Amino acid sequence: MNDAVPDEPLFAHLCDDDPELIDAVSVAKRTLPQFLDAFSKRRFPTAAHLVKVPFLDRSNGGESAIVRTSETAAQHPTEPTCHLWLTVDSVLEDLMFCSVFESPPALKLTTYDSFVVEAELIEDWMINEGSVAYGGFSMRVVRSRLSITERRRFEDCTGIREFKEIAP
Repeated sequence: MNDAVPDEPLFAHLCDDDPELIDAVSVAKRTLPQFLDAFSKRRFPTAAHLVKVPFLDRSNGGESAIVRTSETAAQHPTEPTCHLWLTVDSVLEDLMFCSVFESPPALKLTTYDSFVVEAELIEDWMINEGSVAYGGFSMRVVRSRLSITERRRFEDCTGIREFKEIAP
């Protein structure tokens, strides 16, 4: 975890071949319809609705990150992939209109940069309502690996104290 600056957002490094992460992504993809249903029905009207999306880190070339699709990956085969949480602003069928709320400075993205993301690209989803998060399967993996001190910092930074399933 990034803990160099106490008030900076936390960014964790996870390996894409991590079995627990692979399972988390699988659960998130399988349960994405729950997220979309909750969003469309406004079941959590005051909550933040977020999705985790793969990006290509083009910082070595001085360019801002872009959403990783099969097309962009083919155009930039040597660029590393990073994964960011985006705020979902609206949904139209299988397209999500999203915006950045925080990003590492090296990615050269600014708050409120907008992206249209296809549902098939979503790696995780989360509804963050106060101290309770629904979904956030990859965050559960990260949190489970933290020491007590790191977990407190995680909770202070995210505000999340508990993960729950969405009720039917």
